[in-house]
Amino acid sequence: MRNAACLLFVTLLSPPVGADEALELGEARGAYLRHLLERRLGEAAKALDSLEGRVVPPAAEALGFDRALLGEVCAAFASLEGRVHVGDRFPTALGKTSRVRGTVQAADAEGITVVDRGKESRLRWEELEWADVAAFLERPEGAEAEKAPQRRLAGWILVLAGDAEKGWKWVEEASREGGEDAALATSLLAARPSIEESFREAKALSILDGGADRLVEKALSEGFDPAVVDTATYRRRRTDLVPAVRSALEAYFAREGRKEIFRGSLADAGGGAVKISYDFAHGDQIEDWEIGAYTALDYGPWPEVSSGDEDQSHPWRVEGGVLVGVGKAVARHRTKFTGPIALSFTVNMKPLEKGKKKDPAVDHLFLPGILDDGKGHYLTAQSGNHLFWIAGTRPVDLAPPIPGTPAVLFSKDAKVRIEWKDGVAKTSVNGVKCGEAVFREMTVGGVFLYLKGPLTLKIDDVVIEGTIEPLWLEAARAAWIEGALARALP
Repeated sequence: MRNAACLLFVTLLSPPVGADEALELGEARGAYLRHLLERRLGEAAKALDSLEGRVVPPAAEALGFDRALLGEVCAAFASLEGRVHVGDRFPTALGKTSRVRGTVQAADAEGITVVDRGKESRLRWEELEWADVAAFLERPEGAEAEKAPQRRLAGWILVLAGDAEKGWKWVEEASREGGEDAALATSLLAARPSIEESFREAKALSILDGGADRLVEKALSEGFDPAVVDTATYRRRRTDLVPAVRSALEAYFAREGRKEIFRGSLADAGGGAVKISYDFAHGDQIEDWEIGAYTALDYGPWPEVSSGDEDQSHPWRVEGGVLVGVGKAVARHRTKFTGPIALSFTVNMKPLEKGKKKDPAVDHLFLPGILDDGKGHYLTAQSGNHLFWIAGTRPVDLAPPIPGTPAVLFSKDAKVRIEWKDGVAKTSVNGVKCGEAVFREMTVGGVFLYLKGPLTLKIDDVVIEGTIEPLWLEAARAAWIEGALARALP
């Protein structure tokens, strides 16, 4: 006997393969189990009927067992009509999860009408939480309590509800109880490996039929389930899905994608410019920076400076929510910008050696830089307040610090800003302009933070403002789309 819901056939969104292709058992079962797992009895019945003549011979015999089992599930839900009585309170066990409460006003093969506090609600049997239905069948309430427990069928419904461990345990218990039901439980246990394989096929169908946008959403959040990648359904359909998913990724990138290519926080700054901020609350923000040697700086036109005790020296790294460099440290942002461009940050500086006098003449190089071409040409503010343009081996002193302006050496929470706009370079400390000069030699480049000297620097609240260079952005967009595509369709 089938529940009337099983007769409400609904057309499948898309069959897993062409009508002239034979299906293996796993794919065939997956085609209807997906609907059972989604609590849709009618669609499951329709899907099972549509498999007639489309499976390899061994699978056809197995599906006969599945058809009988589906009929029992439908019958179990239909039987609720006779177990829930008009005028009685709705059984607590049946409404435990879905929180159905009230007095039963009507019950039929389709479902039930309940009145609670004057409010009438209609619910289809299959809309109840299936785990509650399984528990109710396994241990009936009231007058039904004298009936023999339906542990095998209840266990199977519990498996479909998502509690595989407990559900299969009930089926195992039923197989040891003797009688015809025990034989059926044994057959169900024998089919378990194939059924669990089919669950993966069902999950693959559900995900792949969700469309390109859903695949993109999963790729950007939780990633693709590795178990699904191993299915025949996925292998068969992946190639055909690539164009649609790629198109969805391109549309997403046009809306939000620039934010996806940075670990820092990106915001629109108007006029095509962006603002990228780093508070280093998360260690992965350093992934936007290239940490390591920068030959053009190491062998630039600077006097030789010691980095101090090599055992204490270490490159930039995130510690305690700040960027910390000791002795020698280089960090180059991996993005290229066009001007106007600005780099600002907060810095704390202290000597590497404990107890050393805070001598403002201590030899050191602290170079925050912008408009860097990666080949030794850049605009920098030594110690945050002395503007230089470096052209390979030729330093150009653009603007010494204005007398009386703040110094950065051994400062605490000094706010440094170096910027270039409309052909003018400026630097400031704590909002006080330290230097300004005309500069027209470069308009495009990266930003960096460079330290060499017996010092410990702690950098926080880094903000980069500028327009991402179009060719760099296009390359980053292409790389991001390929990476996201690999996550969406591994």
